[in-house]
Amino acid sequence: MSADSMRVRRSFSRVWPVALLAGPGLAWAQVSPPAGEAAAPAAESSASAGSADEPVASSPSAPYLRTQIGMVLETRPTYLGSPNRETKLRPVLGLQYGRFRLSSSRASLVESSGGGGQLSGASVDLSPRGPWSLNAALRIDHGRGAGDDPLLAGLPEVRQTVRGRVSARYAITPSWSAGASLSTDLLGRKGGTLGALDVGWSTMLTPAWRWTLGGGLGLADATYMRSYHGISPEVAAATSRTAYVPGAGMHGVGVSTGLTWNVSPAWRLGATGAFGRLTGPAVDSPLTQARNNWSVSVGAVWVKDWRD
Repeated sequence: MSADSMRVRRSFSRVWPVALLAGPGLAWAQVSPPAGEAAAPAAESSASAGSADEPVASSPSAPYLRTQIGMVLETRPTYLGSPNRETKLRPVLGLQYGRFRLSSSRASLVESSGGGGQLSGASVDLSPRGPWSLNAALRIDHGRGAGDDPLLAGLPEVRQTVRGRVSARYAITPSWSAGASLSTDLLGRKGGTLGALDVGWSTMLTPAWRWTLGGGLGLADATYMRSYHGISPEVAAATSRTAYVPGAGMHGVGVSTGLTWNVSPAWRLGATGAFGRLTGPAVDSPLTQARNNWSVSVGAVWVKDWRD
C-alpha cells in the first residue's frame, strides 16, 4: 500500500461514522423527483428510478475508497402537477467505501463499484450473496415552499425532514430485474410514506456504453397526498381556493431511460430522460395543472479510486 493511500484510508476511517450521520445533507432532492432519478411522479415512489439507476446485484470486492465529483444540468417541473419548469446546474457528489456510500440526489451519474447507480443520501448495501440486492438509506427531503411556484402562493410549506428508505431488487436475468421500495418521513413532519414497484433492463452496448430502461408505479399514503396535493378547508377559506382532502392511493406511473459513456477510467458522461403521469387522488387536486411531467438531465463525473 502506498503512503498516500494509507493516509487516505486512516483519515476516512476517522470521519466515516460522522459522515454517515451527516450524509443526508448531501441530498438536495426535493419531493418532486430530480431528473434521471425518477420516472414515476413521486419522490421515492419513482419505480423506474430503481430499475435504471440502482445495482441489480451486489458483487463482493475488497473495500476501497471511491470519490466522484461532477455537475449535471437538468430541467424538470417546479412541482409535480405544475406546468411551470425549472432548469438548473447542480452538483454530483459521491463517496463509497465498501458497502457504505454517500451521494447527492443526482445519483444516476454516481456509480457504485458494481456499476449500478447509488441511492441518494447515506446508504448501506445489505445484499446477501445471490440475485437479491438490499439497501437502506437516509436522506434530507427539503419539502416544498410557497415560493417554489406561483401556483403554491398562500399554501403552507411542507417542512424539511429526514427520510428513511429500504429497497430490494431481484435479478431475474443478467439484464432484467424487478424491485420494490418504501420511503417514510422519520421526523413526523407530514412528509408521509411512499412506495414503489418497478421493473428494469440494463445492457452494455459496448465496453464503454451502458443503456438502461425502466418503468413502474408509485403509491402514497394519505399524509403525503394531503401535504403535497391537498388543500385543507381552513387554507381554502383563507385563500379563496377549493378545499381538497385526498386519501391514500396510487400516485403515478412512469418510464425512464439512461445512457452512460465511460470516456476514460477517470471520466464518465451521462444523460437520462424520464416521463411520468400522475394517477389516483393526485389527479383531482386543484394544484394539478399538468398531469404529465418529464425531466431530462445531462452531466459529467470525475472518478478516483483509492486502492491498496
